[in-house]
Amino acid sequence: MVKKNKKNINRAIILLVGVIFISMWVLINAGQLLFAGIIYIAMPIVSIFLYQQWKLFGKKGKLEGIDANWITDFFLWGVLPAIGFIILGQFIPGIAAIGLPNVQSIAGTIGRFLIIVIAAPVAEELFFRDLIHDFFDEKFINLSFFFSAVITSILFALYHFLAYSESLKAAGGSFFTAALAGLGFSYLNKFTNSNAGNIGAHLTLNIWLGFLKLAVIIA
Repeated sequence: MVKKNKKNINRAIILLVGVIFISMWVLINAGQLLFAGIIYIAMPIVSIFLYQQWKLFGKKGKLEGIDANWITDFFLWGVLPAIGFIILGQFIPGIAAIGLPNVQSIAGTIGRFLIIVIAAPVAEELFFRDLIHDFFDEKFINLSFFFSAVITSILFALYHFLAYSESLKAAGGSFFTAALAGLGFSYLNKFTNSNAGNIGAHLTLNIWLGFLKLAVIIA
C-alpha cells in the first residue's frame, strides 16, 4: 500500500515538473514576466516540496496523487461529468464558470493553450484538492471530508476571484460558481481516490471557457 501510494505521488510530481517546464517555456517565448507564467512555476515548486516533506510534520495524512487508473478516471469521471456541468450551465447561466488565467499578453495560441488547458488545471488541482484538502482533512485539523472540502473550495474560489475576477465576471460566473466547481472537484477526488478525475474536469471546463465561452485561446 505504501509502495502504491509512493507511485501515485511520483506521478503527481512528474506532472508538476512538466508544468514548471511548460510555464518556463511560455515565459521565455513571451519575453516578459507574466503573472500566469510565474504563478504556475511557483505553485508546482511549492507543491513538489510539500509532497516530498509531507511525512515529516503533522499527522500521517492521506495524499492521493495520480493512481494507475488515471486514464479511466480522467475521461470517465472527469471529462464526462464536466461536459454535463457545461450542459447544465446552458440552463443556469454562469454555473460552469470558474475563471481563467490572464493570457491576453501571451503571444501565440500554443502558449495560451498550455497555460489554460495544461498548467492551470494540473497545478491548481494538485495544490488545492490534494495538499490543501489533506491539510484540513487528515494532516493537522482532522475535520470531516465535507468541511475540509468546503474550506478548500472557498480558498480555491478566493484565489480565482482575486487572480481571475475579470474573466470570471465575463463568463457570467462569481465567487459562488468557482466555489461550487471546487466542491465538485473535491468529490471527484474522493470518489476516484486520485486527482486524475478532478484534473480532467477542470481541464474540460477550461477548454470550454478558453475556446468557446470567452474565446481567449485563439486570438
